[in-house]
Amino acid sequence: MTSFFKNKKGQFYIFIAILLITYAFNIARPVPFAQEKPDVFRELYKNFITESSVVVNNALYENKNVSGKFLEFSNGYADYARTRSSQFRFAYVLKEKDMLVVGNKLGISINLSLTNASYNVTDSSTKTIRSQDITLDVAGVNYDFAIGPEPYQVKSLFKQKTATETRIFVDK
Repeated sequence: MTSFFKNKKGQFYIFIAILLITYAFNIARPVPFAQEKPDVFRELYKNFITESSVVVNNALYENKNVSGKFLEFSNGYADYARTRSSQFRFAYVLKEKDMLVVGNKLGISINLSLTNASYNVTDSSTKTIRSQDITLDVAGVNYDFAIGPEPYQVKSLFKQKTATETRIFVDK
């Protein structure tokens, strides 16, 4: 009978080794951390700010019409942004030498105020004026944009309205 246990002794050690290896792998396995939901609004406005300067620089490098290239970019970006967040909207001010192009992609009309005049800029339209400091009135809230001496500048306003909140970011 003792020879029966001696033969089973090797199997017992193999079984214990398998259990210990399984236990070690379970301990060493990384625990998945809960990832935060990406902030699409922040991604979209940061991406617009980054890409807008690239568009202006490329248009200058290629000797193209800067305001025309920027209009193409803003139209394409508005379409792209709606695929990521259906409520993402924006308006922009592009300074090209001594002219300003104000573009509206906010989904509502905005008022453009100058020192001596005021204009209504409807959704999906642009208004070209002489370069100067301006104020955009968006749903009764004024946003002032100081235009500096640099020949090419992009300023923007981003808005996202959901059922629970309205988020606004202004890049002056």
